[in-house]
Amino acid sequence: RMPQPPRYDTKLLRFVDADTERGFLKLRQAQLANKVVLGLALVLIFVALVCVNMLLVGWETSGGVFLASEQGWRLALIRNCIVISCALPCFVGIAVSKVTYLQAFLGPAGFELFIGLLACWFAMVVPLQHPWFLSIACGISNPETVSQDDLPVDEHLLILLDVWVSGCHLLLPMRWVMLLPLELTTILAFTLPVAVFSPSIVVHRIQNIMLVTFLVSAAALGKRALEIHERA
Repeated sequence: RMPQPPRYDTKLLRFVDADTERGFLKLRQAQLANKVVLGLALVLIFVALVCVNMLLVGWETSGGVFLASEQGWRLALIRNCIVISCALPCFVGIAVSKVTYLQAFLGPAGFELFIGLLACWFAMVVPLQHPWFLSIACGISNPETVSQDDLPVDEHLLILLDVWVSGCHLLLPMRWVMLLPLELTTILAFTLPVAVFSPSIVVHRIQNIMLVTFLVSAAALGKRALEIHERA
């Protein structure tokens, strides 16, 4: 008689037996740690390239995204600090993934939760560093500060968020339910600034919001289908 596979909750995709669920997480913890190190290393390379661009093109304009003016210089300084600060959580995430003591302290579930929250943090930072939305948040008129070369606004933000959420779903062997906060954060991180502050016409705003929602939903459904296969 063939042994029956462990039963799991078909909604949250969680094994009914707690020990089986812990074993499932433990089995993937080392692989998750290695993928996190790889992913954060790529983020560090991207941050370094952005910083090099800012230095070569112009630190006072944050790489040419702001116009050369007193207000533009202030915004450039804020954006430069935001971009550079992205390196800190990368180093923290790499340290947690490589240090055995920290891995043991957090445990498989805690480590997965930590990585999920870290992914959400990066999704929230993306609109904060965007020149258009940053200038509005600081109460400064956009046409006087933001370079016209940095438009269109919505599409730039959409591409950055799509790359991030797609990369997390494809690279990280995490449970689908632990990526759900990232999916919701990504949709909100795009919808709120675009719906309120975007210079695009209303029809384009709605189309872009629907597009990012479809992209995130597709990534979520694909991740869920893969996990069902892994648990079967």
